[in-house]
Amino acid sequence: TLAWMNNTVHPTFTHIFMPQKFSDNAAIHDDLKRFNTALFARQLGEIEALAERVLGAPGQGKGAYLGGNHLGPLDAYALTLLRWGSIVGLEPTRFPTLWSHVQKVAALPAVARVIERERLQLNMYQPGTRTRRLFLCCPGGFFLQKVRQVELRRHAHALVDDPLLGN
Repeated sequence: TLAWMNNTVHPTFTHIFMPQKFSDNAAIHDDLKRFNTALFARQLGEIEALAERVLGAPGQGKGAYLGGNHLGPLDAYALTLLRWGSIVGLEPTRFPTLWSHVQKVAALPAVARVIERERLQLNMYQPGTRTRRLFLCCPGGFFLQKVRQVELRRHAHALVDDPLLGN
């Protein structure tokens, strides 16, 4: 799942954020953004389905975190990806289990400190959001590393040999 988030979902967002990396034809950049935004929404739906299987519906309290009993990279990446979705006009409440989980993760003291220090806004959804506002997502790209430095150190066993987090 972590590899899929990193090698499939994240690059889909890159097509929205930087279409010029995938074509030098400016005439198709809007099409790339539109197509990949729809694809990104479907991928967030897959993460929502994972959250439903692992965590249960909001309020059910089935599991603690996406990867087990401890906060881990899946939780941090899910938070980042859902936040990015809100930047490109995908309302996080479309993914109720994932949104509930992301809010729980964001409320953890160490994560909340990172969000505050980086001045991140968890939900940036605004109806009619245009992708040119994507520059706002850049601080979120540091979320995994910052959380790892602050909070996930306590759960090092969950992060051992995780190339995404540089362990």
